[in-house]
Amino acid sequence: MIDVCVSTHDNLRDLPAVLDALFAQRGVLKGRVRVIDNGSTDGGPQWIRRERRWVEVVELGRNGGPSASRNAALREPGAPWVLMLDGDCSLAPGCIEALLLDRANNPAEAYSARVVYADDPGRIYYDAGTAHFLGLLCMQNAHVPASQALPPARDPGAVSTSALLVSREAALRAGLFDEGYFFFGEDLDFSLRLRALGGRLRHVPEAVVLHHKPLPGSSAAALERSRRRWCRSFRQGPNRWRTLLKVCRAGTLLRTSPMHLTYESVEALNALREACAWAHLRGLLGFMMDLPRVLRQRRGVQSSRRIEDSELFGNPTLGWRPEIREVAGARILQRALERACGFFWSASAALLFLSLSASITRASLPSCPDCSLVVIGLDDVRADRVAPSVGKPGWTPRLDRFAADAVVFTQAVSPAPWTLPAFVSLFTALHPSRHGVVNRYSDFSSEPPILARLSQSCPGARTLTEVLRGKGLRTAAFTGGAGLTGVYGLASGFEVYEDSVTFGGFGRSVTQALSWLDSRKTEERFFLFVHGYDAHGFNSAHFPQAEDKLFRARRNEGIAGAPPPSTPRERHLRRRRYGEALRRLDKNLAPLLDRLDRPDLRGRVLVVVVGDHGEELFEHGGIDHGLTLYDELLRVPLLLRVPGVKGRRVNFQVRTLDVMPTILDLMGMTPDPELAAQMEGVSLLPALRGEKMSLDAFAETDFLLHVSLRGLRTFDGWKAVYDRHSQATRLFRLSSDPAERHDLAASETTRRLALEERILQAFDQEPLVAQAQGSVEGRLKKVHENSAIWVFDLWTDPMRGRKWDEPPAPVQPKVFEQRRQEGSR
Repeated sequence: MIDVCVSTHDNLRDLPAVLDALFAQRGVLKGRVRVIDNGSTDGGPQWIRRERRWVEVVELGRNGGPSASRNAALREPGAPWVLMLDGDCSLAPGCIEALLLDRANNPAEAYSARVVYADDPGRIYYDAGTAHFLGLLCMQNAHVPASQALPPARDPGAVSTSALLVSREAALRAGLFDEGYFFFGEDLDFSLRLRALGGRLRHVPEAVVLHHKPLPGSSAAALERSRRRWCRSFRQGPNRWRTLLKVCRAGTLLRTSPMHLTYESVEALNALREACAWAHLRGLLGFMMDLPRVLRQRRGVQSSRRIEDSELFGNPTLGWRPEIREVAGARILQRALERACGFFWSASAALLFLSLSASITRASLPSCPDCSLVVIGLDDVRADRVAPSVGKPGWTPRLDRFAADAVVFTQAVSPAPWTLPAFVSLFTALHPSRHGVVNRYSDFSSEPPILARLSQSCPGARTLTEVLRGKGLRTAAFTGGAGLTGVYGLASGFEVYEDSVTFGGFGRSVTQALSWLDSRKTEERFFLFVHGYDAHGFNSAHFPQAEDKLFRARRNEGIAGAPPPSTPRERHLRRRRYGEALRRLDKNLAPLLDRLDRPDLRGRVLVVVVGDHGEELFEHGGIDHGLTLYDELLRVPLLLRVPGVKGRRVNFQVRTLDVMPTILDLMGMTPDPELAAQMEGVSLLPALRGEKMSLDAFAETDFLLHVSLRGLRTFDGWKAVYDRHSQATRLFRLSSDPAERHDLAASETTRRLALEERILQAFDQEPLVAQAQGSVEGRLKKVHENSAIWVFDLWTDPMRGRKWDEPPAPVQPKVFEQRRQEGSR
């Protein structure tokens, strides 16, 4: 379903053709058609209500420019996609089908169409274009016959909004259109901000839009050009600087400043030539008055960007207007500027690269072979609650202060949404299905149930602790027990492993850790693991007694299969208690962070702060964790403070599986072949050097046998979750739907099947043995090997270690109420 927004201001002459073309393709669009009027004086809104009653009209009452009408449509709830049209653009037949076909095959956040002249459809008005580092949108194939056009870029640097299909969620996340532009350049600004966040643009030349604009050389075109000349001089220069200041890095602006000054001089001379010097000056004065707002927007763009300037900008042919090129000497000046721009851009890119390389080599060497290690495990802490963004206050001020000197991975993903399998994966770099500790019990059917143990489920696996202890480091762990009780296997390799409390917080473990630190010999290298359940609902300080009983009741209702009912007051109180718990966690953790800042440790200790999973706070109707694979559970804090490496934010996806190989790499401990083969994570040293990595993240949960979910979160923003009970898959596009509200499994069939196949291959590899064939039916896996048929119960035997000749009887987990009271983790 697609909504349509037609932006109009005195477009009554063109509206019949525009709306009739929309009506002809309304069956494909299926959404609302809305005309957002910017203070028209030609009676257009009244005509629409009278003659085209199927169209919804919204009158803004003033002419705020096309950005105002586009934003009004995007802010309104509606279809996930919005087709934005200027009031003088109509759809050619098949335009929508071409856009939808490309959207199905090439996922992106925005799709543009080829724009041609309505009076001469064989002549292109423009295709999409390239973002020039001078702050200009250089259109491709502008004003040329289609027969002479070069193939346009399908992944352009920027698009025009004359006809643009855009994801509503992506537009909202990018900050919508800047209404301070009025017009001229607002499409370039929007394109660059969307791309800077990691969004993708697509141009579809097969989708054609007719622009009801006078043909070049006609008297009407000359009259329109003279009317727009003053407004161009008033708007174009200031809007160019608004875009540059918001999007460009400071280093890019500095190194290319000679060309900006040269181009600005040419613009001023042209304004004088066109007798628009006063308009040009007024525009610059208005920009200076608008500067504080632009700088505020700059902070937001720079703090959340994922793409660097070298990827955002190019050096295409400068798109000078025909009337400028007709001036004597203009073409010579244009060629000279283009060559100078090419030189300065190449030089600036090289200088920027060299300076960054020198800076990283000089001040951020990602190596610490003589360091000790401290790992701080944050249980139940969501990624959006720790160091949420630069300049934004968080719930954990002391941790946020620590983050200022650390490398903050904003898109770190856990392989499991609950404590035990997540931490075993952290310490082994193995996915839960590989290490086998997928529940507290390896066999629920026995009486009493048999505890899961890493040494039994994956006998050859070595933990990070065992590796470091083998290198001579002293080792100690102070945990909150429960899911980190040492009996499951994590105590191996630790000289001291404290787990005597259940759901204990940092108030206890930090005190013990500080005492251990002070008792060791100063010259000894060490590995210290400190963990706390302060944010966990079962922590004794989390809820007052009455609320604690309600939380446990709601949790059990969710485990039973129904989303726990709640009132707005209960939801508000639950979120408030979670915030209070985070502040308490921060306060309890502060003494350890302060101790690590003291001179005797500050430059000698590698510090890792990492979460195991997040917490549901009613985003999808539930509370607690373990039962779903939504991002509120999988995205976790990951902060690395490495001596000599400057703090910064890394905005591409990594995994907590990557922590162990990264630590070993930083500490100069090359793994032997067996350990290298064991670790499914990879070292993040390239990220610490400033390089981009493309890492997909698998996740899974078999929490208490109530669910059996497998997920894949791709590096480019797609997420699939496969339910092994129902054998259904849900699909989300995180780049445009970060809240995971819209299941695209039905509309994105090809992608769903591809991701589903990857999930099944990753978690249920075929064949299990040579010349065997297998199939999964619900929870049972049948393997045909010659004349024999083996059956595996995937719920209780995820490593497929126990063969059955016949399907086993359904396993009924026992004494659940008792284990709930224990807080089964």
